Amino acid sequence: MIYFVLMFFSGRGEILLPNLAAAFLHEAGHFLAMALTGTEVKSVLVTPFGAVIEKGRRLSGFGTDLIVSSAGIAANLLSALLLLPFRSDGRVALFLLSDLVLALLNLLPVGILDGGEMLTAVLSLSLPPDAVRKYAGAASFLSLIPLWCASVYFLFFGEGDPSLFFLTVCLFLTMTRKK
Repeated sequence: MIYFVLMFFSGRGEILLPNLAAAFLHEAGHFLAMALTGTEVKSVLVTPFGAVIEKGRRLSGFGTDLIVSSAGIAANLLSALLLLPFRSDGRVALFLLSDLVLALLNLLPVGILDGGEMLTAVLSLSLPPDAVRKYAGAASFLSLIPLWCASVYFLFFGEGDPSLFFLTVCLFLTMTRKK
């Protein structure tokens, strides 16, 4: 939510609705995957990065985690693919772009994002829990460094939009708070 508020106040209000729609579609993909795999939703917490869904009962462990974690990304990519023929309409193009950016952002192996959840699920196949936390934490940190550097560059040498900078700072803070 903070990301969307920053976007609105940074003069990019025209992309607020397409971003919210893409985020809704993304979370709907997770909920659909949970319903199809029989995963119980224990609670939902809305954060600046989307919804954090606490899962209850699971049917198949690793496979279910991977399916549920990747479902939001898959929903955004499928939506973007279906919208390609209509990209000449400016509003559709903004929604398509929002879908792609959200999917790519969530592919980052950062703990709170889907890519981090997917990495944790894959590492859990062959490593003990302490090693999974260690390697997933290192991957989170290492993947955020170039994103933060790019955000600083765009902040000072681009149009001065602080959205990416604040997003990376929030991700860093969330990552350090989880430890």
